[in-house]
Amino acid sequence: MDRAAVGGQADGVTTTVLEAPPVPPSPDHPDVWAYAGYNRLTRDLEVELLGHSDRWAPLPISLAFLTDSDWQRSILLVAVRDGVAEPGADDVVGAAEVRIPLRDNLRTGHVFVVVDERVRGAGIGTALLERAEAWLRAQGRDHVIGWSTVAPEPEPGPGTLEAPTGAGRVPSDDPTVAFLLGRGYRLEQVARASQLDVPRDADEPRRHAALAAAAAGADYRVLHLDAAAAQDHLDALARLHTRMSTDVPLADLRVEEEVWDAERVAEYVADYERSWQEMRLAVVEHVPTGELVAYTELQIPAFPEIEFGFQRDTLVLREHRGHRLGMLAKAANLELLVRERPCVRRIHTQNASENEHMLAINVALGFRTVAVQAGWQKGLGAV
Repeated sequence: MDRAAVGGQADGVTTTVLEAPPVPPSPDHPDVWAYAGYNRLTRDLEVELLGHSDRWAPLPISLAFLTDSDWQRSILLVAVRDGVAEPGADDVVGAAEVRIPLRDNLRTGHVFVVVDERVRGAGIGTALLERAEAWLRAQGRDHVIGWSTVAPEPEPGPGTLEAPTGAGRVPSDDPTVAFLLGRGYRLEQVARASQLDVPRDADEPRRHAALAAAAAGADYRVLHLDAAAAQDHLDALARLHTRMSTDVPLADLRVEEEVWDAERVAEYVADYERSWQEMRLAVVEHVPTGELVAYTELQIPAFPEIEFGFQRDTLVLREHRGHRLGMLAKAANLELLVRERPCVRRIHTQNASENEHMLAINVALGFRTVAVQAGWQKGLGAV
């Protein structure tokens, strides 16, 4: 394990930054300590910010998410208490998850930093962030993107920092906001984090789907795909994922078009199973051409007792917009979920605050704002 300079001191706790061992194959492996410590910190942060841990991934799922692929590499940096010969999960007081794409966006890095609430303000976050940025420079990355959560979103006025897009804001005195501004990061975008309390019956989403289908007309129809059925549409889904990477509002985040092909989609679908998640896809087919022109994706933990899930990507190709296909796909997918997975009581999602059309669909379906996600970017200089 690589060691770095002392990260800070708080209440007599001194720390050192370590690069965690490679992702272990199971939660029982001796090298899991760093990941278990990070997992604990992320859960505590979610509860601190939102009052629940729905967005937190338990350790076995987190290990699957952190495992490298042909498209992405990640490392985990942890700040541990000094003087411990063999650190364990309880010795981890801070962490930085650092990711880089491998097939596209080859100048971009991503970072997420978390520090135990009891030792914040001692330089631990700074040490982790500096180490993460140094690693990204060594990988040839010249800018870094990160996201933070604020709840609730403040009202407009003094004491707030507005997104350059003109939509969304964060409190300027929020500790994370101040921390990132002080280290050269720029607020680029604010996304709205929303929650749907899933209706007990399918009548409401069915009504929305019927109205949208009438507006779309006979040229469009919805197909429901699970992981197995998706295998018959890999090339079409690859085109949709490619367009998703650039057709959504990105503000001034330096994000390039992602490279998707049938192989990558198949791996993406397989990742759902490996991480104990269920994929529920609704796609819209343009009947005259047979082309898939819109899709929406729900991610549901594959455990019958889990009461929440996540609304992931939704995209309508630009050339087919104006036919209510976004509402059609989302409402049809939600209707099927209510009928087949009645245990799911909450759906979480996020959308760029400037994406007024998609936000209007969400509001019509019953989503309400619970927080905002701030998108930050920093140039790393010549590499």
